[in-house]
Amino acid sequence: MSLSEIKKGIITKSIGGIYNVEAPGGMFECKARGIFRKNEIAPCCGDAVKIEGDDNQGYVITEIFERANYIIRPPLANLNQLIFVVSTCEPQPNFLLLDKFIAICEYKNIKPVIVITKVDLNETDEITSIYKKTGIDIIIVNNTTGEGSSKVFDILKGKTSAFTGNSGVGKSTLLNNILPELELETNEISKKLGRGKHTTRHVELFRLENGLKTVVTSPIPRDFQPLKQTSTMLFLKRI
Repeated sequence: MSLSEIKKGIITKSIGGIYNVEAPGGMFECKARGIFRKNEIAPCCGDAVKIEGDDNQGYVITEIFERANYIIRPPLANLNQLIFVVSTCEPQPNFLLLDKFIAICEYKNIKPVIVITKVDLNETDEITSIYKKTGIDIIIVNNTTGEGSSKVFDILKGKTSAFTGNSGVGKSTLLNNILPELELETNEISKKLGRGKHTTRHVELFRLENGLKTVVTSPIPRDFQPLKQTSTMLFLKRI
């Protein structure tokens, strides 16, 4: 790739001002043009970008294509759907957060999906009775047996999706059931605090079966603040 050549790609990881961009020809480690900072625009995971450079001089992101939508923190772009994972108990469902999540999804033109976990510990009626009339897709999953996991996997096809919800609801376990090769860390609920610990610490896109997908692990989007002990996971798929 010469300095005069430009390629289009997708940002798969961002750490400390260094961006991994998957583009024709492979994965490229890039920096962003200074003009982005001047204009108070930062590239982020999910962004479609143009890159320029070579192996000797390095690679530079020269353009960020228009975003379909954008979440502030963690910075994520071009989502098709946000999947809110809520448990029947341990921790108890937070309906205020869920309502806010749905409202923001509608505002940003992102499809909301509800996944209910820990169905082996409590009934799902309280959650389903509230939201089944809204037209929002609701998927019931047993993380212990894996039942329902395939339905979650099916809705990821061809979409850019983010998983979010309170820590301890079973997001990492759910994703490990869907895609065992991820081997995401999981923690048990604290009996004293009634919630889980953070098990994810960065934003990254992984190449998996049937194309490009991503797992993002970071605090819940600022759009959904203020809440503590929450986390977000992103899946990105291109087929």
